[in-house]
Amino acid sequence: MRGRSRAPGGARAGSRPWLRIGPGLALAVAASVLVWRTSPGRVRMARYSSSLRPEQTSISIPAPPAAPEIGFVLAKRSELGLTSRQVGALMALNREHVRATAALREALDRAARDFQADMGARRGEHATVEQLQSRTASVSDYSRQIYTARRDAWDAAARTLTAAQRRQAEALWDEEMSGRSSTGRGPRE
Repeated sequence: MRGRSRAPGGARAGSRPWLRIGPGLALAVAASVLVWRTSPGRVRMARYSSSLRPEQTSISIPAPPAAPEIGFVLAKRSELGLTSRQVGALMALNREHVRATAALREALDRAARDFQADMGARRGEHATVEQLQSRTASVSDYSRQIYTARRDAWDAAARTLTAAQRRQAEALWDEEMSGRSSTGRGPRE
């Protein structure tokens, strides 16, 4: 969208900044559904491990450490009580992060489009988990690289914040990513 001003983090000026859920997650969900739908005898009882009791349906897996996007932190500047010096430093870090990851994001978008086109062309064909993993390898790799870059950017950004601001930013990010935000809206699909 050319000509429209954008706030830090890529949101349109004047709009609520939404979080981006990358195509890697969407592709993983799509691949899981595809495998499930094409598997013969879909409804099977899972074998229980020693850590899963028969009445349990899942095991909690700890989330990776919070790594808020800098644009998100900037959007929450008043809640976090950021000073003008902190805002300036975060804006510079955000510009650098966006510049440094632009090629990766383009490659991820391209790989995701290629995967979707491939899946569309193979509609109805049975695929093994290994085949799906092979097809999603580049998307997963780009997603991991972008996460690592975001983690590094957050580590740099966190150094400009007080300990209390860091904790609050991470808590707000976790809340937003889990869909428990006060706006009633979870992460964008």
